[in-house]
Amino acid sequence: GQCHADRLGYPVTSASLSNDGNCLLASCLGLGGAVVLIEKATGEKLNTYTGHAHKQYGLQSCLTHDDASVASGSEDGKVYV
Repeated sequence: GQCHADRLGYPVTSASLSNDGNCLLASCLGLGGAVVLIEKATGEKLNTYTGHAHKQYGLQSCLTHDDASVASGSEDGKVYV
């Protein structure tokens, strides 16, 4: 197997692959609690998703079945899509 590493600079509380296997979605503390979409092959940051509360606890995020939307838990008890 192969091991690849990218440094986001913030603690990662969850990570998941896109359904096509080309991207990684990472929930990060810091960055205002952002969720970051990264191209797996190059490590390029493709998008940053904000709006949910993520300052203290580990939260999960994921892509929908068609990779078109991101769903993320939030410390305010809501799920953001």
